[in-house]
Amino acid sequence: MRGVGSGFGQIHPRFNRGTREDGSPWEKVVRWFGYKLHLVVDAQHELPLAYTVTKGSRSDVKEGHVLLDELEKRHPEILKKAEVLTADRGVQRLETPESLLG
Repeated sequence: MRGVGSGFGQIHPRFNRGTREDGSPWEKVVRWFGYKLHLVVDAQHELPLAYTVTKGSRSDVKEGHVLLDELEKRHPEILKKAEVLTADRGVQRLETPESLLG
């Protein structure tokens, strides 16, 4: 059973604050609830190769690096056979590790 402080299933606010040109302060509060499922999938065989479940606030880019690093450690042969790595728009900034290119 998860502890109350685990963060899962809670509302996660993010506060953006600044000052307008006229000197008045502004604040925007963004809230989200829930989870994200991060997957690395063999698209040809439609099988998951690696996955994690995180808070909804977890960065796709950071988690993408974690998943690829773990996959490289556990199953380097799979990544050597990979012809293409693709991702959705949320992970466009994911840099492919040099070791995956060759």
